[in-house]
Amino acid sequence: MHRESDGKFSPSAFTEHIKFFDVDLGEKVRTPTFKPLSGDVNWKVYGGTFISKKYSNGEFDYWLVLEVNSEGESDGNYYYVSLYSVSPAEAGEENLKAALESMGAEHLTEEAQTDLLKVGALVSYGVSATLYHAEGSNLRKLMKAARVQAKGAELMYGFYMDQPQNAVGASGWDVQRGNLWGGYLMGKLSK
Repeated sequence: MHRESDGKFSPSAFTEHIKFFDVDLGEKVRTPTFKPLSGDVNWKVYGGTFISKKYSNGEFDYWLVLEVNSEGESDGNYYYVSLYSVSPAEAGEENLKAALESMGAEHLTEEAQTDLLKVGALVSYGVSATLYHAEGSNLRKLMKAARVQAKGAELMYGFYMDQPQNAVGASGWDVQRGNLWGGYLMGKLSK
């Protein structure tokens, strides 16, 4: 999370927090575009999920997913923005099957199970690597920062995926495969 002491999002606080991934894109560089994947028509109030084009790192295909959540009308305007990497190929058949079952889509034929459906199921099931997360009251700044991070992830995907995702030490590579235990299990299995 990237917040100043007063609780508001600040690009300078973000830059200080994650200097290694600080990408100066300048004003003329285009950031990736995202299309709606799921959510409400009024996504600024009720939240929504957006998907990028398909990328490939040379070994597998993946998508970047931008998720926006809001505390809604009752508590004012406060937003949570996250950027995820999702790969149905890396998630494996077992995780994909469980994700589709969790949303009631396991009965669909293989042809009806589009890549977008698989990506949406995996994100909602939690089999995705968090590349960026921020929160604050200015949605415009949060979305701009998330798109800048998406461009950074597009250029330096491996570095973003090497980040630890939890306190156990699982990297983005591990979590994208559904392995939340990551390095902890590797140490246990090698003994």
